[in-house]
Amino acid sequence: MNISEFRTSVIRKAIYGELVPQYKEEGTSTELLQQILEHKKEKKKAKVTSTIKKNSNGIFYEYFEDGSLREVEEAFDIPDSWNFTSLSTVIDLTSGRDLKSNQYSDEEMGIPYLTGASNFLNGELIINRYTNEPAVIALKGDLLFTVKGTIGEMAYLNLPEAHIARQIMAIRSEHIPLPYIKIFLDYYVEELKIKARSLIPGISRDDLLGALIPIPPLQEQLRIVKAVETCFTFADLVEQRQMLTKRFKVNLQSALLNEAIRGKLIPQNNDDESVLSKLKSLDIKGEIFEDGPFNLPDGWIWTNLKTISETIKAGGDKPKEVSSVKTDEFPFPIYANGAKDNGLYGYSKEAKITEESLTVSARGTIGFSVVRREPYTPIVRLIVIVPNRNLICLEYLKIVFDAFYTDGNGTSIPQLTVPHVKEKLIPVPPLQEQERIIAVYKKLIANL
Repeated sequence: MNISEFRTSVIRKAIYGELVPQYKEEGTSTELLQQILEHKKEKKKAKVTSTIKKNSNGIFYEYFEDGSLREVEEAFDIPDSWNFTSLSTVIDLTSGRDLKSNQYSDEEMGIPYLTGASNFLNGELIINRYTNEPAVIALKGDLLFTVKGTIGEMAYLNLPEAHIARQIMAIRSEHIPLPYIKIFLDYYVEELKIKARSLIPGISRDDLLGALIPIPPLQEQLRIVKAVETCFTFADLVEQRQMLTKRFKVNLQSALLNEAIRGKLIPQNNDDESVLSKLKSLDIKGEIFEDGPFNLPDGWIWTNLKTISETIKAGGDKPKEVSSVKTDEFPFPIYANGAKDNGLYGYSKEAKITEESLTVSARGTIGFSVVRREPYTPIVRLIVIVPNRNLICLEYLKIVFDAFYTDGNGTSIPQLTVPHVKEKLIPVPPLQEQERIIAVYKKLIANL
C-alpha cells in the first residue's frame, strides 16, 4: 500500500465507523440531528426531512415525512449509534458567482477574489486577485470547496472575507465540526471519481446538498477528526522520508559515478598496463587529449568515443513485420528510444545488431543507456555503441554515460546525434582497473 492508498483507506475507515471505537456513554447521533432540524425550523431553513433505514433484505431506503420512500444505493453499513442524513441537513452552502473582468484586478484593493482550483495549494489559499465589487462573500472559517474544473480542492478561509467565483462553494456548519465535513467530502469526491472513472465534469449544488453523510455522535466526530489528523501527519512524515531517501539515493549514486570516472573510487595499480601502451600494442592511432573536463590519474587518458569503439550508429526504421510478444517466429527484441521497459518496442524476425553493445537514448530521456547482450534491432533515435573490448568494458562505458547524464547532467542539448557521440570525450582507465571499478560500483549500489 502506497501513501496515497493509505490516506484513502484512512478516510474510508473514518466514514464507515471503523477508525475509532464507539462508546455507549456517548449515545447516538439521533438527538444531535433532531436538535439540528429544530434549529433549522426555527430559522425557516428546514426542508422535507427523511431518515435512512435498512430493511430485512439489507436494502437501504430513505423514508420521507410525507410517506414516500426511495432506494438509496449510496448508503452502507454504519455503527448502530450513527445515522445517515443529507448534507443539506448539517451545512449551509454558498455558491460562488463570477465577476466581470472590469470588476477585479491584481492590485490589493478591496477583498480577495477566489476563482478556482488555481487558488488552492496543499490546503492553503493563494491570493492573486482583488475586487471592490463583491457579490458572493465567504467568511473567515468557511470551508471552501472546488466544484468545477479540478474537483475537490479544499481549504479553510483564514481571511475575514473573500468573494468566490462559480467554481467554488463555501461550506459552514453550526452543529457539525467542519473538519469532519471535510473528511466526508474527501470520501465523497473519491467515490465520484471511481464511479466516473476519474473524470468528474462538476458537482452541482443539488448533488452536494443531496449527498448522504453518516453522522456519528458529536464526541466520536471529534475523535475521528483527531485520528485522521494523526494518521495523515504520520503519512506526511513517511512521504517526506521517502522523498529524502529517494533524493539521497540519487545523489549518492551520482557521487559514486563521478568518483568512478575520476579514478577516486578505487586505488590505482602500477602493474596495470596503461591505456597508451595498450593503444600502441593494438596499433590504434586515435585522438588523445592532454586536457579534459577534469584531471585523471596516471595511466588514464582522455579520448573520444570513436577511438575506443568498433561501431557507433543510429537505429533505423522499424521492421515491416513486428510482433508485440516474443515467439519462435519473432524472437529478437526491437528497442526504441525511451526509458520505459528499457525501450522495448516489440519483436522481429531478424536482428540488426548481434554484438554486445550499449544503446543510448538520443531524444527524450537523453543519455539513458542500457547494456544489450542479446541480438536485437534498434529503431527510432536510438544510438548503438559497440566498444572495442580490448580497450573498454561495456559496463564501464555505461558507468561513464550514467555519470554524464544522470539526474539531468549534460542534458542541455535538445538531442544526441551520432557525430556528437563519436566526438564525446571519455575518461579511459586501464582495462584491469575498469574491471575493478565495475565490481566495486556494483557492490556499492546493490546496497542502496
